[in-house]
Amino acid sequence: MRQQTILSNYWKILGVYIILFFFALSHIYSQTIRGLTLKELALNSSDIVITRVNSTTSHWNTDRTRIYTEVDLDVLENIKGNLKKEERFKIFHLGGSIDGVIYFALEIPSLVIGRQSILFLKKVPSATYGDHFTIYEMNQGKYDITTTVSGIQNVTRHNGLMI
Repeated sequence: MRQQTILSNYWKILGVYIILFFFALSHIYSQTIRGLTLKELALNSSDIVITRVNSTTSHWNTDRTRIYTEVDLDVLENIKGNLKKEERFKIFHLGGSIDGVIYFALEIPSLVIGRQSILFLKKVPSATYGDHFTIYEMNQGKYDITTTVSGIQNVTRHNGLMI
């Protein structure tokens, strides 16, 4: 009788673990970001611009539970949308560093002062920050522009692949 109870409990515990495994697997799958084509990025972005980063400033949220970064950029060239050449605009995104604390958010692209990028943007209405832009589909919406010693410009995605 005792052996049957132990065996019965074993199967119950195993069943719970199997259910938890599949629940976790479905949750992970639902959080997966689907890779977008260049065409999809272009069609779904409100603005596409070549930019240079001027400055970044990180702020705590009101509860001091998250850090947000405000990025100040210059438009070097407009490809799509209403932003004008030499216009300055801001992007707000989750993550940053302040007061010795680093808040890291996956898939948020790195924006480095002085660097040039092609950004696919989405305009976002916000009561907190006012209307502003975010990078469409996070890392997928940022392409780095680098210049070689011989003056050749390369455009690369966040994964380092040249296009």
